[in-house]
Amino acid sequence: MKNPPMCEEDPNAGRGEKYSKKGRCTMANSVPIRARDCCSKEKKRLKKNLDRCDAWTSTAYARHRCYQSAARESGERSRQCVIEQA
Repeated sequence: MKNPPMCEEDPNAGRGEKYSKKGRCTMANSVPIRARDCCSKEKKRLKKNLDRCDAWTSTAYARHRCYQSAARESGERSRQCVIEQA
């Protein structure tokens, strides 16, 4: 399967907006399907972890720290999805 075209900066768009040959650059037209699937699974995992933070913490500070930790771990896994699947 052929990878979709990568996004490039459009000199006429301004503000550094990125466009592919098919229009505005989005994950749907710039990232391979396997990477999108991996990121989609990661989003579900993040939501589940944030729900756990809500259930397991009792103070705003603890919840904030739990959210930060979940987001950091999720971001690392998402980057790996894109790197490995691209």
